[in-house]
Amino acid sequence: TSSADSTVRLWDPSSGSFQQKLSWTNVHSANVTGISVHPSLLVAASASADKSWALLDLLNGACVFTVASQEAGPH
Repeated sequence: TSSADSTVRLWDPSSGSFQQKLSWTNVHSANVTGISVHPSLLVAASASADKSWALLDLLNGACVFTVASQEAGPH
């Protein structure tokens, strides 16, 4: 799950039990609004209200890279 405090919580899909809390406070400058975990469980992509997204390495908790929106506003 994603959170307003820039953390991501990972859960075991088979048991529903909590597995890990990861904090990427230096990755996004606003609330984390979504996360998608790759089936390999090795990487995830997170999206933020700051209009950026990031590729995250779940094994070591590192941010691989981020992409920030260059948009000035809605079209």
